[in-house]
Amino acid sequence: MATDLLAGLSAPAQQLLAEVQALAATSGVVAYLVGGTVRDLLLHSATIDLDVVIVGAAIPFARALQQQVGGDTIAELRVHESFGTATLHFATGLGLDLITARHEQYPAPGALPLVTAGTLADDLQRRDFTINAMAVALQPPTGALLDPLGGRADLHAGVLRILHANSFLDDPTRILRGLRYAGRLAFHLAPDTAARCRAALAAGALATVSIQRFTHEFVRMLAEEQMVAIFDHAETYDLLTHLPVSLPWSAAVRQAQLRLPAYWAAIGEQESRYVLWEGRFALLTAEQPPALAAATAQTLQLPGSTVRLAEQVARLRALIATHPLPTANSQLGQLLDPFDRAAVSTVMALVTDESTVARLRHYLVRVRDCVPMLTGEALVALGLPPGPMYRQILQALLAYKRDHPAVTVSEEQAFLETWIAAT
Repeated sequence: MATDLLAGLSAPAQQLLAEVQALAATSGVVAYLVGGTVRDLLLHSATIDLDVVIVGAAIPFARALQQQVGGDTIAELRVHESFGTATLHFATGLGLDLITARHEQYPAPGALPLVTAGTLADDLQRRDFTINAMAVALQPPTGALLDPLGGRADLHAGVLRILHANSFLDDPTRILRGLRYAGRLAFHLAPDTAARCRAALAAGALATVSIQRFTHEFVRMLAEEQMVAIFDHAETYDLLTHLPVSLPWSAAVRQAQLRLPAYWAAIGEQESRYVLWEGRFALLTAEQPPALAAATAQTLQLPGSTVRLAEQVARLRALIATHPLPTANSQLGQLLDPFDRAAVSTVMALVTDESTVARLRHYLVRVRDCVPMLTGEALVALGLPPGPMYRQILQALLAYKRDHPAVTVSEEQAFLETWIAAT
C-alpha cells in the first residue's frame, strides 16, 4: 500500500527520492519520508516539498546529495547548523528538507528547543500532531508506512491530536498551526487537544513566543487559501483575543475577506510588490485609525509594503465613509490617485454600497491609467521655460484627458495652448 504512496509523488519528486535512496545506501545512514509529505500523500493532495529524516548526519548528507545531483547550479543549499537540518531548493520549484533525526527538550515555555541527535521514534514524537508524525521507509522494506502514534486513524477521522499534554505550552505556535490545519483540511481538534488549546491561550502561552516566531506562523495563516475557515476556527477557540495586537473578526470583515480574492485578481502584475495575504491583513486593520493600522503592522514586524497598505486601506475606508465619491473622472482621480491600486481593490471588498463599488471599479478600469499622450516635452516645444508652472499645467491636462478620454493628441495640444494663453 505504502509503495503506492510514493507512486503518488510527481516524477521529479520520485527521481529525487531515488537519488536520496542511492546515496543513503552508500553513506551508512537511514532515510525516511516524514511529516506533512506523508500526510498529503495519504490525503491524495499535491505536494511540492519533501521532508526526509536522516538517522545519521543530515548536513553532510545534504552536501553530498547536492553534488550528486549536479552541484549548486542545479540545487541551492541552505544549512541550519543549530538544528542539524538542510534544505535543497531546485529551479523546478521542488524543495527537499533534510532533517537529522533528533530529540527535543524545551528549557522554558515558548523557547526554542534544545536539540540532540536521536532515533526516528524520537523525531516523530517531537512533532506537533499525530497526522504529521508518520514516516515512509526509503530503504528496504521500501515504502513501509510507520505510524506509531495513530496518525493515519486520526487523518481518516479528520482529527488533530497533540502528542503530549504540554505540547501547546512548550511551543505555542502549534496553536496557530493547528487552527491552520483545521481550516485547510476541514478537520477538528480532538476534545482533549481542544481543551488544552483553550487552557494554553487562557494561561497567556502566546506571550512566551517571540514576535518573529508568532508573525511567521500568523502570516502563514493569512496566506492560506482557506483563510476564512481558519479564522473562523481562531474565533471559535478565542485565539484572536490573545494576539499581541488587536485584530477584530467581525461579520463585515469576514464577508470582505471572502470577496477580496476576486477584487485582487484585477491588480495583476501592476503592483507585484503586494501579495494577497497583505490585503487580508489590511482588512483586519481597516477599521482602525490609519496611524494605528500602520503601528499594528509594525508591532508584528511585517514588511514595509504591508505597513503602507494597512495605513492606506484604513485611510481610504475612512475617507469614503465620510465623503461621497465624485462623479467627474478628474475629481475621482484626484481623490484616489494617491492610493495604491491594491488599497483601492481592498477597500472595494469592504464596501457594501453597490454604487460606491461601481465607482471604485470605474476608477481602476477607466480612470487610473487614463493619461495624456503629451508630456512635459510639449511644454518645452511651446517655448515655456521649465518651472513650477509645469506641474500645474500637466495636472490641468490630466484632468481634461480624464473628463474627455477620447480626445486626440491634436486636441490635447489645443487645450494646452488655450490654457497657457489664458493663464
